[in-house]
Amino acid sequence: MAAEVILRQRVCRCGTTFYICRSCDRGQRYCSQHCRQKARREQRREANRRHQQSLEGRLDHRDRQQLYRERLRFGRVTDQGSFENRSSVMMPRERTEHKQPPAPALDSGLPVCVRCGRAGYAIGSGVHMGETTEALPRPSQQEYVRAVLNAYVALPETLPRWHRADRGIALELFRRQIPVDVIEAAFVLGSTRRLARDPTLVAPPIRSMAYFLPVIDEVLAEPPPRGYIQYLRVVCVRPAQKKSTRL
Repeated sequence: MAAEVILRQRVCRCGTTFYICRSCDRGQRYCSQHCRQKARREQRREANRRHQQSLEGRLDHRDRQQLYRERLRFGRVTDQGSFENRSSVMMPRERTEHKQPPAPALDSGLPVCVRCGRAGYAIGSGVHMGETTEALPRPSQQEYVRAVLNAYVALPETLPRWHRADRGIALELFRRQIPVDVIEAAFVLGSTRRLARDPTLVAPPIRSMAYFLPVIDEVLAEPPPRGYIQYLRVVCVRPAQKKSTRL
């Protein structure tokens, strides 16, 4: 199914956003062969420029010029000339077309892999929890507490309703100014570890948000990549997630 395919989002040097699935991912940085070849040419030019500016490069240039002057002086040639008068022929230049990445699937609206064309869910990369590209307005206390409690009761192994102690923990997290995405990342990590336990072991449900406080501190100390959290949410948590009780 398309929903089971995880696509990693990348941004090419030309500014094009493209997606690559895990089976096709080889660390691609470019959206097409055209961009890859162009970047390779620029890298070679830069490497040659640095070499020519170094002492070793200047010595190599000197040796090449000496050999060139010697060939001119002795009239040496490397190939025999043509005895026939033929008009010069220009070889046609190979045309390199810019291959655009595949468009999103029309039936599902999901992005597709640039290599195999499979559609799936996209996750970002290179952004850590708590990092944003632009300044976002801080939510009010009521909005913050509502978002945290709704995310908590929607987890697979929590109680269907929150308690007064859970609201007190959410208020304390608001006073500590911990971003909501950090708390949600801790929820996903804690739930994934719990779901990965031995299925023969029966564990009681999570009865308090205090269960996730050590995981929140762990995420604050070592923020995981945002794409990794999205991957765990899609593959591990979302299939087992229950419907949350909205405030």
